[in-house]
Amino acid sequence: MEAFFLIILISFGIGILLILLIATQAARKKKTDPQGRVIHPTWTQHQFEKLCLQLVEAIKLEPGEIIRPSDQAIDIYATNKTPLTGGLFIIHCLFREPEQKIQMSEILEFSNLVSQERASKGILITTGKIDLEATLPVDLAPLEFLPGEPFRRLVEEYRLRA
Repeated sequence: MEAFFLIILISFGIGILLILLIATQAARKKKTDPQGRVIHPTWTQHQFEKLCLQLVEAIKLEPGEIIRPSDQAIDIYATNKTPLTGGLFIIHCLFREPEQKIQMSEILEFSNLVSQERASKGILITTGKIDLEATLPVDLAPLEFLPGEPFRRLVEEYRLRA
């Protein structure tokens, strides 16, 4: 009788462990685009922001002030001390779902910030999408765009870890 209960208890424990293992593997599943390419691992917002800061340092910019203009964004003010090409850079990091497009109004708002701060360049990094074929206004501040896939490639290239 005791052996029977012991077998049931062990079976129950193994079942729970299998369920936890399956749930853990599902949580690690990578998001893909319609063609099946990996967009980015399932980073949390905190991990994404940490990767943005590491990338800023990896490209030899010196981070300074970090501002949170909204719940899903941070602005990193960084400087490049290289003569002639250096100056203030503003890196706007937007955490979005991989299929979510960044609105033109958000790009214009960031461009205005770069102009107002008299920054040398703005860099918009996002886990979402940016329509780079859209017609952009000619009076935009100097901006670089790093949407999901190019950002993920740089994270891999520089071997950054969240």
